[in-house]
Amino acid sequence: MATSSPTGWWVASPPCVWGNNFVFNTKLADVSAEESYKPLTTSVFGKGVVYEQKHFVKWDMSNDAFHAYVPEIEEETRNYFQRWNNKTGGRGDLFTAMGELIINTASRTLMGPEIRGLMDESVAQLYHDLDDGFQPINMFFEWLLLPSYFHRDTAHRKMRNIFKKVIEDFTVAYS
Repeated sequence: MATSSPTGWWVASPPCVWGNNFVFNTKLADVSAEESYKPLTTSVFGKGVVYEQKHFVKWDMSNDAFHAYVPEIEEETRNYFQRWNNKTGGRGDLFTAMGELIINTASRTLMGPEIRGLMDESVAQLYHDLDDGFQPINMFFEWLLLPSYFHRDTAHRKMRNIFKKVIEDFTVAYS
């Protein structure tokens, strides 16, 4: 690929520029994020789970939604630290506590009270195990018997059961 220089001479672009143009200037109609992430996300979320959730991005992550979440986040935070204080006497691992609090507030605001009602602080560890399942090695060697794979698969089953219970309860209540 050649480009014009300020002096008018044609200069060959280095190969790294070609690669950057291919990646960063590709038309959205020609690429699929879902297909790109499928090898990485299937082992964590399972087959048939769609990568993009447009409704989530459209409403749940809007400014209006964030304003509506403030009272829920405040209540969840107060309740969490009350339990934490009772359990630890106000002394404990703040890093772990903040991870648990983030999971609690996110599940309540983004997934709803039905999902949040079935979760406790141990769910933070499940998310950690799922997150450890997002490793580049998964894309190439999904058949390896790594401890992180076993933890990921166990966490996947437990999370799937939480969501399955909510769906079953909803189906019974509205049928």
